[in-house]
Amino acid sequence: MRRRIRSEDGVAMTVAMFTLAVIALFSALIASTAGQLGETSNQDRDSKRALGAAEAGINTALHRLNNAPTPLDNLGCFTDVQLGVLAEATPVPGVVATGDVPLSVQAGHCPGAAGRAGNDGTYTYFITLLNNGQHCDAQYTTQTEVTSLLALGIGGISVLRRCITSIGVVNGVQRRVQREVYSEFRLFQGLIGTGDVTVSTLANLGTSHVGSNGLVTMAGGSLFGGQVEIYGEDEPQIFATGVWGVTHRADPWILDPVEVSDINAGTITCVGPLILIPCDTSVAGLHPASRRVRVPTGYTVTIAAGDHYICELSVTGGSLLVGGEARVFIDDDCPAGEGFTMQGGLVNATGIVSAENLQIYVEGDSTVSIRGGVLATANITLYAPRSSVVVEQGGGLLAPIVKGSISAESITIGQGATFVGDPLLDITTPFEQIAGVWHPGNWSECPAKPAEADDPHSGCNG
Repeated sequence: MRRRIRSEDGVAMTVAMFTLAVIALFSALIASTAGQLGETSNQDRDSKRALGAAEAGINTALHRLNNAPTPLDNLGCFTDVQLGVLAEATPVPGVVATGDVPLSVQAGHCPGAAGRAGNDGTYTYFITLLNNGQHCDAQYTTQTEVTSLLALGIGGISVLRRCITSIGVVNGVQRRVQREVYSEFRLFQGLIGTGDVTVSTLANLGTSHVGSNGLVTMAGGSLFGGQVEIYGEDEPQIFATGVWGVTHRADPWILDPVEVSDINAGTITCVGPLILIPCDTSVAGLHPASRRVRVPTGYTVTIAAGDHYICELSVTGGSLLVGGEARVFIDDDCPAGEGFTMQGGLVNATGIVSAENLQIYVEGDSTVSIRGGVLATANITLYAPRSSVVVEQGGGLLAPIVKGSISAESITIGQGATFVGDPLLDITTPFEQIAGVWHPGNWSECPAKPAEADDPHSGCNG
């Protein structure tokens, strides 16, 4: 018995050492796992921060788009440096110089703009020019293709598009996102209704362009040979005489709201019958206190060039002339203000003139009416995003003729009335024809690394 006990001397020490070894092994495994988890956690944290940095680049680009002056040649890059369209690939400043990050950009793309996003993050965004109907996966890549933007027909252009690609980097971890942005033309050759557009029997639209988010309805016997550009599920009902085309757009029509100042109107003069010179402002011309402009039969009212802020514009048989390029902003929320109405008379009747000479902006949600009379002809560009516009014969002897463009919530062209989209409207020069608001479109995340080293947009599906 004693020999057996002596033979077990040292067993406790062996067991203890084995136990310690096992514990040490598990500790090492736990430490290794913890280290790997820590590294994974850091990478996950950096990845999320890099995504946030890339989003910051998108938001910065969108902010600058909405606050920078809009060049009228459609070729501005809207970055910190206005470099126009690049003819050749050039180095891009501010991008981390690694083999995975593009250091140059192809012709037709804009230079990158870099910035900091917090949490040790940086971003570089790039803007690419797109045409109406194109998306981020169909970009212009050559100078010739970009220059062709300027040669497109007026009536076929309805949207300015840009594709923004932003690269976010945090501690070497990179993520890349892409968003389309678009902006409407504020003025348009034709009719734009964010709701429905209705054309009655015997109305004449000629080759005017029609755009709508709702239902476009044309009655039998109406004359139409233009293009309908519609958004949404409502199919246009067209029974008009002529040849027309129908296209569907990817984005809804957006009419930005009108902001009307309380500044008094500019110079408005009035001439009437000989016995009423100068005009009685309670009857004709501008009434300073109420800011109403009235043009009754027998009177001629002339609006000088520049901006005019009024409460009412009423044409009832007289002639409204424009002394230059004028914008009239109508606040129909004024006390007793009636917005814009026309019952006969002539508007902008200075001979052969373009409708862009008189732009009428209506702020409120009234009904804008243009009704026939002995003479009822208007050369105008009418922008009333919250209003319903009705062009109809009314009680007059002749149906009205409107030449120019109308943008409104809903539009009705009544029986026998004529609307002509003014082919002289120039989308590149007069006033602020391009809306100052860019709207975010489709968003997508691209693979972290571009497919082509010299093209930061490549590898994205749009």
